[in-house]
Amino acid sequence: MSSMKRDSEVVEEHPHHGRDWESAIQGDGNLCCPSPLSTCLSVLFPCAWLCGCKTLAESEGMVFLVNGKLAAVRRQPGIFCVNPCCTKALMVSTRQISLDLPMSKIIDKKGNPINISAMVNYRVKSIVRASLEVTNVHSFVVNAATAILKNVASNYAYETPDDSPSLKTHSHQIGDEMVTALQERVDVAGVRIVDMLLNELSYAPEIAAAMLQRQQAEALVDARTLIVQGAVEIAKNAADQLLESGIEMAPAEKSRMVSNLICVICGDAHVQPTMQV
Repeated sequence: MSSMKRDSEVVEEHPHHGRDWESAIQGDGNLCCPSPLSTCLSVLFPCAWLCGCKTLAESEGMVFLVNGKLAAVRRQPGIFCVNPCCTKALMVSTRQISLDLPMSKIIDKKGNPINISAMVNYRVKSIVRASLEVTNVHSFVVNAATAILKNVASNYAYETPDDSPSLKTHSHQIGDEMVTALQERVDVAGVRIVDMLLNELSYAPEIAAAMLQRQQAEALVDARTLIVQGAVEIAKNAADQLLESGIEMAPAEKSRMVSNLICVICGDAHVQPTMQV
């Protein structure tokens, strides 16, 4: 009863980080005589030791349970012998894993539906937590990352007219925010998030055509504004140079010259300058 009480107290002290498994065993644990029952069975059935050899490769870890309880952990590569009676081995890879999140449809800050996906790189840092705290660490990371992607991305607009953060122009900054939020979620599974990058970003099909027209209109307005500014500057320089050359022009003549220059520069098709008769 007191043991159950101590276990519940440990869980209450770490509600978001799981149980303190690192202090549950001393060192790497005992694999030859992990419990009295397994020791007796291995003595009575010595042939069982033929199945007790285990091989551990580089960037892998192995957790051993005896009668359902954590008994030992192995992190160093090589071959070793394990008491096979009442023992269960759980293999965990500590290599860096890259996963592509499925495409998700969200509503951005401006209320526009967009399709978004991301790529997450992670690595298992605690093989004990990855084995005992979650059923499947890969599925756990995928589900948590998908939720974080939707929550964080919905706080930003697809694009903004000014330099304020947006999904299109500040993807690295938003990715860092996602990493921080996701790391808090997956600490319980003993996972370290390396990075999280936006992979695909586009407007949803139902508004893609309308948004394309809006982008084209904005680009056309920006281009026209630049052309008009250039035309005014050219006309001003032409009038100043004529004046410096000693050519006097009446205000009406200057107005016609400036008008003709702006029409020629700003016109889409071939423009015919006019002359007063």
